[in-house]
Amino acid sequence: MGKRIKKYRLRKGYSISRLAEESGIAKSYISFLERDQRKNPSVETLKKLSGVLNIPLELLMVDEERESVLEVLDDDWLRLIKEAKESGVSKEEVKNYIRFIQYNKWNDQLKRK
Repeated sequence: MGKRIKKYRLRKGYSISRLAEESGIAKSYISFLERDQRKNPSVETLKKLSGVLNIPLELLMVDEERESVLEVLDDDWLRLIKEAKESGVSKEEVKNYIRFIQYNKWNDQLKRK
């Protein structure tokens, strides 16, 4: 988790001091987290950090494989997927829709030639 905090802090261009100031979390504690000397920060601490870093809280709480998926999916995609699932849309239906869109694009390209 510490590496992810550091990665997103650096990506945002923040120093530890600035992250500490904006999140209200002690600079020393953030440093401990980033160096994995503290392994279990509270959810409240993670919420503060993710808020300042402008990333979903989940990015700080998941393993590396899931992190890569979440990085690709912004909040709009996540909401859309959740809405589809809650509406009873199956994975197979989504796959079929993607194939349909791909076919239409391919067909449009053929018509232009």
